[in-house]
Amino acid sequence: MQVCLIFVFIICWISFIVAFTHRTLLNPLKYTSSFSQCDHCLHPLNWWQLIPVGGWVFQKGRCHWCQQPIDAFNPMIELILTAWYLSKFQIYGAIPTLIILTTITIITTTDWYEQWINPVFLCGFLPFRSVMLADSHWFIYLIEVSLILFLLGMNYHQKLGFGDTAYLIIILFSVGLTATCWIILCACLLILLTSRYQTKSLPFIPYLNLGLILII
Repeated sequence: MQVCLIFVFIICWISFIVAFTHRTLLNPLKYTSSFSQCDHCLHPLNWWQLIPVGGWVFQKGRCHWCQQPIDAFNPMIELILTAWYLSKFQIYGAIPTLIILTTITIITTTDWYEQWINPVFLCGFLPFRSVMLADSHWFIYLIEVSLILFLLGMNYHQKLGFGDTAYLIIILFSVGLTATCWIILCACLLILLTSRYQTKSLPFIPYLNLGLILII
């Protein structure tokens, strides 16, 4: 029963954060009504269309009124992050995990739709520092510093965006060198697996976050 209540709360929280991000960070001028609307025809949504995952399934991935396709981003991020939270909140603590979950949701949403993130939200990853084992050997510190300098050099030569650079530096500080390397490897593999189906440039942060939840 407790797990079911947590599941409902978290999946609704993620759905709220995605909607909040759209309304305040991505398209604040698009939504003229206080009610949720279809992204295409701006028709107000009924209560059953707002059910996380269920609303998308009930409409078969298309708007009930204008029949335009509904982006599958919402149900995917709701299911993936809810499953991650349920598997981790007892390890990292309910509140720290919720902070990290919220951070992942916000920066994944902004980078997926507009390919930018607000570095301020990266502070939400710092709770990892209190639960992860820090790298302590001087050689590891040397590699970490070298990696940070490399990332800054990539950013300086415009080979890596500022948001991606800040993300990787914060993750390196929060989870350590080994986990960061695995996260980058997973993200690159995921991009290679999905890039064949894409016709435009891919945002890096969502893949890094997917690597993060697979590794951490």
